Amino acid sequence: MRILGTSSIIFLLIIPSFSVDMSLARRRRHAILLREAEVDWLAGLRNHLAHAQHLDSGTVENHMCVARVFLRYLAKQNIPVQSVTPANLKHYLRWQRREYRSRHGRSPHDENHWRSYYTAPIHHLLRVVQGEWPPAPGFKRNLEALRVALRREGLAEATVRNSLKHASRFLSYLTEHGVRPEQATPANVDWFLESGLQVYRGTVHGTASREHKWRRRYRRAIHRLLECVQGEWPPPSPSKALLKAFQAYLVGRGIQDREVHSRHARLFVEYLEAHELDPARVQPVEVTDYLRIALKLSKRHHPNLVTNPQHWLRSGRRTVNAILRFVQGEWPPGSRPSPLLVRFKEYLEERRYSSSLIPMAVAAVNQFLRYLHGMGKTVEAASPADLAGFVKEKRKQYEKRHGAPPPREPKWRYGYTGPIHRMLRLVDPEWPRPDPPRNESERFQREVLEGYGHWLTDDHGLSEATLQKNSDSARRFLSWLQASGPSTLMDLSVAHIDAYLAWRLASLRRTTRSGVCNRLRSFLRYLHYKNLIPRDLVPAITGPRVYRFEDIPRALSEEQVEAVLRCTRQDLRPIGLRDYAMLLLLATYGLRAGEVLNLRLQDIDWRAERLRIRHSKTGYETFLPLVAPVGKALLTYLRKGRPRTALRQVFLQAIAPYQPFKRAGSLGTIIHYRLQRAGVKPKGHQGAHAFRFARAHSLLCAFVPAKIIGDLLGHRGPDSTAVYLKLVTEDLRAIGLDLPVGAATNAELAR
Repeated sequence: MRILGTSSIIFLLIIPSFSVDMSLARRRRHAILLREAEVDWLAGLRNHLAHAQHLDSGTVENHMCVARVFLRYLAKQNIPVQSVTPANLKHYLRWQRREYRSRHGRSPHDENHWRSYYTAPIHHLLRVVQGEWPPAPGFKRNLEALRVALRREGLAEATVRNSLKHASRFLSYLTEHGVRPEQATPANVDWFLESGLQVYRGTVHGTASREHKWRRRYRRAIHRLLECVQGEWPPPSPSKALLKAFQAYLVGRGIQDREVHSRHARLFVEYLEAHELDPARVQPVEVTDYLRIALKLSKRHHPNLVTNPQHWLRSGRRTVNAILRFVQGEWPPGSRPSPLLVRFKEYLEERRYSSSLIPMAVAAVNQFLRYLHGMGKTVEAASPADLAGFVKEKRKQYEKRHGAPPPREPKWRYGYTGPIHRMLRLVDPEWPRPDPPRNESERFQREVLEGYGHWLTDDHGLSEATLQKNSDSARRFLSWLQASGPSTLMDLSVAHIDAYLAWRLASLRRTTRSGVCNRLRSFLRYLHYKNLIPRDLVPAITGPRVYRFEDIPRALSEEQVEAVLRCTRQDLRPIGLRDYAMLLLLATYGLRAGEVLNLRLQDIDWRAERLRIRHSKTGYETFLPLVAPVGKALLTYLRKGRPRTALRQVFLQAIAPYQPFKRAGSLGTIIHYRLQRAGVKPKGHQGAHAFRFARAHSLLCAFVPAKIIGDLLGHRGPDSTAVYLKLVTEDLRAIGLDLPVGAATNAELAR
């Protein structure tokens, strides 16, 4: 028996789909060179049709012929069979329809029958190759998020089911058109509703009111779905964002007749959007054309508002000038804006501040520059006192216009101080520089504090955080003492120490009092070391004693940790992806807040699947295994949530200028927000250490040795890990000793 080669097998597979009497040219035109894998797929398709589907031999041969033609089309288009999508199949059917029209001069009589002739064999082929067809849409997570949101609103189960059905149809429509739910636009929603309404009209023949109800039900479900996916829906258009920012600008400046300004601003922005004009590049001739056209339209549609055309033109031009000055910084063009304003605007654009924030920031800086010019000062000579005076003057203007101070004064104040601080740091990176000493007493105190700072860091190697706390405590003590020279410190006595502590510790807790006394001892020890005081006064300070193991740490329960992670995982925004990755690091490894925020890209070794942790408290470095859930969360954030920047820190702020977190307390604010969102109200500590204690508690309950727990948590010795033994209170009760019968307690003996 002769063994057939691969080419012979391919040839035999091709032969049955063609007539025997075909010409050689036609055979060459329809032949296809199949790879060995495709031969296996066709063989699997034949087996699937004959045995799984129980089709007759004629139908099987027709399906095989259609499958071969489809494979030839994919080969010409360089599309792998494994990656075929519904969009590719749609393009193929469009191509077949064009071929049909060119051969027959018309469209198929029965469109559904013609379409199924191609789709049925191709679907069977793609099921053999890909395992599942049509591919299951990857929107189960979106539907689950919608289900949770609807149930949180307290809707009935029937309403939830109907909304999920409508949302599922919309997601299928997006999948067919190759649109991701995160990128859906209002135009996609309108197209889906229009196509669905055509089908509804052809099947139901309902009235206009029923069509309106049908559209409203679908639109409500789709809007809730996209709000869960994108975080905000409908997305704000550039025109709406500009109008909203301009309205806030008018409120901030205390402009009267804001309704008239808002009406003219809306008409002008709609005109710019209709004519595709950029507000940042509008020219005076375009403003003239707008006013002429807008006046005609207003006379026609709102004659009651144009009783005096000249007055309408003046108010309209004033509004247009204001909004263009708000956008461009200076208007009309050619008025030579300050080079610093141009530089500051470019600085904000480079750091990707929002388009609605940049005009407000430029306007605030422009007002501050005019204020400095009126005082005869340059920007380089500006001081914090000048900024405080400017804000005070703006507050007086606000009270004069509104008759009351700003309702949210910290936010209103930051609207001026934030942009001005950025501008001044752009001019001088070390702004604000310390003012020169006003008198001899202040000069002496600065010299003492500077020497104390060098003594803490250079001689004792203490951290910046310790330096900050001790320096603040020493500054407060010198200010209370009114130290004006060395003679003041030479006269320092125990009576002065007692008077200061009585004033300082009056309203503090016991643990805080102990910290104040310890920092004062450190400062007095430095003064005696430098011979600034005649004798050592450290023994004279008797603060409250704090025992090392007196408090039981507060930890989150496993149920609370799971609830927070589950709620955060449902937030698909970039800030949600970032927060979930950080919380998962805390819950998995029990890291400190600084260790999470200081994590860098080079600390993640993807090949070796490990993390390098720089322990913020001990300064040591340890390597931990990169578990799969943490790696997946980090990868998702790096791909979809982290802004594009050259910074090496993994976790960055979610808004411009996308900087790393400066303080470890920022993570505590994030944790507090996520606890509130999840409805978790723990007792006691709510920061990163609550997750740290929770992880230690779970390891202790799993009988993990204390040495391994200490290595995971980054402890230097077993004494640090011993603190966490207090978490397993139930196990400690089990080893407690019972008192003998008749034994007296300490309290009874005392009585």
